[in-house]
Amino acid sequence: MLAAALAVVGLPAHPQPATATARSPFDLPAPPKTPPFRWPDEHGQEIECRVSPWQRIDLGTIGPVHIYAGDHCSMPSPDPVTEVYKRVFSYSCDLHDICYLAPGNGKRFCDDMLKWRMDRDCDHAYSNPLGRAECHVAAKSWRVGLETPISTTYFTRSQDWGKRNCRLNQPAKK
Repeated sequence: MLAAALAVVGLPAHPQPATATARSPFDLPAPPKTPPFRWPDEHGQEIECRVSPWQRIDLGTIGPVHIYAGDHCSMPSPDPVTEVYKRVFSYSCDLHDICYLAPGNGKRFCDDMLKWRMDRDCDHAYSNPLGRAECHVAAKSWRVGLETPISTTYFTRSQDWGKRNCRLNQPAKK
């Protein structure tokens, strides 16, 4: 009887043992904050920068707006709700900027990594389901907002900085 009731609601009568969760391709270590500045790119190759990728980097202007990498979320909206999420997502935004700087990383990978990290930020920042759900909606809208020409220009300028200041190290020969 219990098995039939569980089947109706889509639950197995005999729960399966927990399996190890696969590691996300976005769960990469952050670059160190002190030299040497080495970390893996999306393909597992080692990136090395001669200067810190954790600094605020001037990427010039787009129209009347001055843009920077390392500014803890470039979301231009000054409203109070956005300011709250900028604080929640600050570290993830910094890692997104650094992802853009790394030669060899693709824009889509970096943008999807940001979304993955923001979702984790939401899960850690909000214990109540409504707050968490609203946070996930904000994360989704911020990810969609990266599908713009301005974001593409930001990525291109970040890659240019990365090519001037970083390199991909060759894998060790076996």
